[in-house]
This record gives sequence, structure tokens and C-alpha cells, in this order.
Amino acid sequence: GEATTIDVIEEVEDNFSLYESLIKKQNIDYEISVSEKPIKVKMARAALGQIMANLIDNSVFWLVREKGAGKGGKIHVRVEPLEHGFRILFSDDGPGVDEEDRERIFEPYFTKKPDGIGLGLYIARLVIEKYGRLICHNDCEPQGACFEAIFERSVGR
Repeated sequence: GEATTIDVIEEVEDNFSLYESLIKKQNIDYEISVSEKPIKVKMARAALGQIMANLIDNSVFWLVREKGAGKGGKIHVRVEPLEHGFRILFSDDGPGVDEEDRERIFEPYFTKKPDGIGLGLYIARLVIEKYGRLICHNDCEPQGACFEAIFERSVGR
């Protein structure tokens, strides 16, 4: 996509609004923690949207699988400015990612989802490479899946 000036916080919120009915149906609570000032960057809106959509979609799937349909869960997103960009810390209270799979989940065709294709996180990592990196952690609150998307290259501020 073409680079335009975008408000990162607004884009994150917009992506959650796309999933609003599904999130409500599953009784999932989500919180977006942001800095006091807007974070404006020049980058492809579609790149950030692709990454957010994949993280939200995976989180909802695994929360439902872990807790049961309509039985809730929590997603927390923290958006922070960096000196040369921004970072998004995305976590949920689902089953998490096994330590031995933390790098494999970014490989093409690796999946733990029944009927999954194994391309979502692979594509998300390809999309973010121009801007930074996507990492899977195990040290977030809430405990569960934890991803850090760091945008520190080619994001004019």
C-alpha cells in the first residue's frame, strides 16, 4: 500500500471496531492503552491493518477455543511511541504459545488451528519486515499469547 500519514491509535481502534460484533458475541473484554499524545506516522495503513487483523483474529479464535463460545476472555493492547516509531504490545488471557513454537508460528504453513492454513502470522511478519519486527513473548499481562510489533524503520514521524 501507499504510505500516508496515519494516526496509529485510531487505526488500532478501527481494527477492533471491525471485530466488534464478534468480540461482543463472545463476551470478550478488550482494552487499548495509549499514550496521551497521538502517534502520527507515515506508512502504509494496510500494513498496520494486516498485522492488527491477524492478531485480533487469532486471539478471538484461541480465546473461544480455550474458554468456550460466549464465555469471554481478555485482550489488552498497549500502543507506545518510540524515538523513531512506535510499538504495539498485544496480549490475551488465552492458552498462549508453547515455548517451542514461538519461532515456528511465523513459518509458512505452520499452524495449531484445526483446518488452519498457517499463513496469518507468516504474512504479518513479512508485512512488518519493512518497518521493524514482530516477536512472540511470554511475559505480558494478561498471561497468554503475547506479541510485540515494533515499528522503527521507514515510519516518518
